[in-house]
Amino acid sequence: MCATYTSSIFGNKVESDLITGSRTGDIGIYICGKFIPARSNAHSGAILCLRLAELFGYKKVLISGGQEGMIKIWDIKFNELARKDIKEEILAFNFNKTNRLELGISSIDIYQCMKVHETDRPPSLLLITTTDGSVLEAKIKN
Repeated sequence: MCATYTSSIFGNKVESDLITGSRTGDIGIYICGKFIPARSNAHSGAILCLRLAELFGYKKVLISGGQEGMIKIWDIKFNELARKDIKEEILAFNFNKTNRLELGISSIDIYQCMKVHETDRPPSLLLITTTDGSVLEAKIKN
């Protein structure tokens, strides 16, 4: 099981919610201490990591990584926007000593690289760590 949280300011109050990923592949959210199922069968196996992010400078999303090697991007209403199977979407990768890639996703981070005089926003990149310690990079298209 994994979790991430979000906080919002409403007037003079701060409200925090906890988003969880389960061993059975479901996404849930705790709002004001009450659990609400958000998305059943989000992944075919365990969800190993969750990351809230802002893509392209304006779109808030949830990124989930599953034991099956699938990365999924969700909008704030838990509708699937995109999916990446790391077997197909890898830009650069390292194989472990047995030359096989373990596909479980253990962590995800997101970044963009811009040149000093660049005016167009470059694609967002995911930095992915697998359960066997391999580090991968994948593009997210606008």
